[in-house]
Amino acid sequence: MKGWLVLKQLVLGVRSCVAFSSFSSALTPCPLSRGAGEGEQATRRALTTPLSHAVGEGLGVRANKQTHIAPPHPNAASLLAYPPAHAVGEGLGVRANKQTHIAPPHSNAAPLLAYPPAHGVGEELAMKTKSNNHRLMSRLLLFVTAALFLLAPARSQPQFDDFRGNFDAQLNWSWQVPRNSPFNSQDASRVQFTGDALVITAQAGTLYQNLNNIRNLPSLSVPALRGAWSIETRVRLQRNGLSSAYLQAGIVVLRDADNYFNLHLVYLPDNNNWLSVSGGHEQNGVYQWAGLSGVAWNPSGGDTARLLIRYEPDTGRVRFFYDREDGAHWRELSGSPRLLSDFPSLQAVANNGGQVGLYVDTAGGTGTPAPAATFDYLLILSDYHPADVNQDGVVDDADLLSVLFAFGTQRCNHPADVNQDGVVDDADLLQVLFAFGAR
Repeated sequence: MKGWLVLKQLVLGVRSCVAFSSFSSALTPCPLSRGAGEGEQATRRALTTPLSHAVGEGLGVRANKQTHIAPPHPNAASLLAYPPAHAVGEGLGVRANKQTHIAPPHSNAAPLLAYPPAHGVGEELAMKTKSNNHRLMSRLLLFVTAALFLLAPARSQPQFDDFRGNFDAQLNWSWQVPRNSPFNSQDASRVQFTGDALVITAQAGTLYQNLNNIRNLPSLSVPALRGAWSIETRVRLQRNGLSSAYLQAGIVVLRDADNYFNLHLVYLPDNNNWLSVSGGHEQNGVYQWAGLSGVAWNPSGGDTARLLIRYEPDTGRVRFFYDREDGAHWRELSGSPRLLSDFPSLQAVANNGGQVGLYVDTAGGTGTPAPAATFDYLLILSDYHPADVNQDGVVDDADLLSVLFAFGTQRCNHPADVNQDGVVDDADLLQVLFAFGAR
């Protein structure tokens, strides 16, 4: 607490109020550029604006990851609890130039801040009066900014990575899996990044029951998930020369190697090695099928699927979807929806935090060439507090430091740009300070 007070005094000493231009830009959302084509850089965290091509088409990322950015929606935060996609073009538009787009000063900023010189008798008094008025206006704007921030509804904060050449450096990726051997699951010789994907070449190792020897399970730490949270990925699973086995790859939500839930694309050795989508969960080292299943299909018709876990707080139920990219878009798995309490390990992460990762498991199969799982992106949405910059579940000194170290950065969708106006500045510092301690 003492450290925070020092930092607070430092910040307040640097700027005692917000400049009017900063206030005006805080009221203007950072727009996204409308790029076109695969060669553009990915927009990090640019996930708060659903497209409006069809009712309920949701936030699902387009399979071909083409750019299609809609203008900022005034109710973007409320739209983040999205239904499954039902029309072509439902994507998030994750391809957009990360160009700096700073909102222009308020149209009335010049007349409000430009004071003509005083004339005649009493000039010094007039200047003092105008100086006082300026300070009063700055203070008023400061309080208005704070009020707007405090009254604004919380917006969903995404953790998003589309693996362009590597993991996103802004995210805290880890290879560590508690209760697994090895604890650090990384085998770099079997991990590769293409221009826009993470490719993991499968090898022996699994989380199943007491084996706990999986390799190459990258994950993101998450605090307790809030609101209408969701987890989504897109995965291609190539069997290659593997013998008949329940080869699988997908999302794993875990507390440790003995307590987890997975939703995965899987080959079915008892059904001509066709593909399907299923799920399982393990509690205290005992694995069970989750009672979730999709239709089976011939992999010659496509070996890629999008996977989605979505929680609905109004009902306390969790729903599971998949899209095999055959034009039918999101399908709900048989056995969904379910009470979150049906899956204790998933519920534990939702309530207390844990890890969300990606995995591939050969299920004991052997053969060459080895199978490979290609992950296109990972998207985690949860209603964290907007000022919780590092998304650890509380607004604290770490968030304040994040803003200070990024101070002056001009870029859309920077994590420390709390008000999303395209620049990390004193307005963002104030928002963190006013929300200090919030969870």
